Amino acid sequence: MHVDGEIAESTTRNEDPNIAILNDNHYQSMLDALNEDHRCTKSDKWKLSLAEFKLLFLTAKSIDKAFLAYELNICVRQVIGILRAHKVKLNLSANKQITVNTLSEVLGDGSFVDGGRKKKTVTKLKSLSKAAVKKLKKEHLNIIEAEHSFPTRLDEWYADNPFGRYIEISSVDCSKQNAWYSRPEMNDELGHHIFTILDAYHQICGARRLCSA
Repeated sequence: MHVDGEIAESTTRNEDPNIAILNDNHYQSMLDALNEDHRCTKSDKWKLSLAEFKLLFLTAKSIDKAFLAYELNICVRQVIGILRAHKVKLNLSANKQITVNTLSEVLGDGSFVDGGRKKKTVTKLKSLSKAAVKKLKKEHLNIIEAEHSFPTRLDEWYADNPFGRYIEISSVDCSKQNAWYSRPEMNDELGHHIFTILDAYHQICGARRLCSA
């Protein structure tokens, strides 16, 4: 009897606290709709007595826990007319949080639930870049690094070559001249360049093609 009294009290939250917005027929229509909807018949979740079903509407927390969003929508469709007749502002397109809090206000104890939405933060470009790089294979990263650093390193290499960038050959157009791919190294201890690593044979073979042309 105490439960029935508690339920009756919870269903009178409107302009006249002595008049319940929903009666047992309204609750039964909601329960029947849940049991008839094909999305809800896969389990025995809604095989409840009317008294058990009405208890679910006592608090916002109990409503939120018991119903999925589409299940609440099924219920609201059955009683939307009576709710609007009592000037309850609730749309069928409302999200679950709004629906739960509205039903708690008019049928339950007036409590509410927070949507629990976390404030969205913009991910920094640095973090996005790191995440993208981690997906690349090591071989691909090596290629990217080489393509990025090669032009600068090559320019530095040529700038440090005592012979300049190209092998100068008399009577050969400078635009067609063969570039050095090896160079003498400076030996700091001896104070002069070491020419034994020039690989002159292959440099001359490469230059011969230009001369014959």
